[in-house]
Amino acid sequence: MARTKKTLAVSLWLGLATMSVSLPATSSVSIALTVDDVARDASLIIRATPVQEASEWESGRIVTTTVLRVDRVIAGPAPAPGEVRVRSLGGTVGDVAQLVEGEPQLSPKLAASSILFLKQVGGSDDSEAARFVVSGRAQGQLMVARAPRSSQEVVRLVRMGTLLPKHPLAPPRLVAHLDGADIAEVTAEAARAWERAHASR
Repeated sequence: MARTKKTLAVSLWLGLATMSVSLPATSSVSIALTVDDVARDASLIIRATPVQEASEWESGRIVTTTVLRVDRVIAGPAPAPGEVRVRSLGGTVGDVAQLVEGEPQLSPKLAASSILFLKQVGGSDDSEAARFVVSGRAQGQLMVARAPRSSQEVVRLVRMGTLLPKHPLAPPRLVAHLDGADIAEVTAEAARAWERAHASR
């Protein structure tokens, strides 16, 4: 009888251990930003395509630097080399992968361009590709996709996590409201937001 109880206890422990591995990661929680919010914090707004990435350990976490080809400058100064390097959290080093919800998804494997609101954090346009982070994290990336059964280009927002309202009354034109919008409309809205945010600078 004691052996049966011990076997049952081991089986239960193994079952719980297996369940713990399959539990989903905690969702990222961020404040919902407006288009003006991400434009105000940005040094540059571009449409770009990822072409190369490299991940490394940094202070106990994986950080990825992605090289993106600039397809179009929407607002701000054009990067001299025609490319930018963007730093984001998460990535793969060896057999270890870290997925950070709420971070932009810039892998070349996705083969997709994005409209990006970028904040420069280092580098020089004269000597090397400038280094950036995405303003508003995932909310500053509008991935370009084809509308279903159409050749129309639209934008999609990915892995933004849980968004909390910034104001008691949600302001118009949150970034989240752009999901599924026509690319031309979004490009024009981004340029207008840039003008509003940087007019007095």
